[in-house]
Amino acid sequence: MRVHTFAATAASLCFVTTNCIAQPYSTSMAQCGGLMSAMKSHMTDPDKADRLQFASNAWLTAAKAQAESEGVTDAEEAVLSAFKSMHDEWAAKGLRMAFGSEFKDWAAYCGKFAKAQGIETGL
Repeated sequence: MRVHTFAATAASLCFVTTNCIAQPYSTSMAQCGGLMSAMKSHMTDPDKADRLQFASNAWLTAAKAQAESEGVTDAEEAVLSAFKSMHDEWAAKGLRMAFGSEFKDWAAYCGKFAKAQGIETGL
């Protein structure tokens, strides 16, 4: 059941983002980290900001390890590039990003992806 839910979420995210080209897990992990980092930059509550920073760091750590296992040349650079791209895209949207359906879809995807991959984000 959990696999089906994760697959359905990933498929729906594919339609939302119109970016349906399969990508390595490491890229998706880095993107989830970038999303958490962008959201953190809008937090006024220090505890929430700390939780998002923890989650972002967990995603980055997992993404680097995954990229290495995928045989990505210069895994750290590839992960940081995907992370920065996602962070910059979402940070530019401002705080209103948290109220849109695209953000909610991404957040749900990242939560289910973390659970499926055993990544402890603290969220």
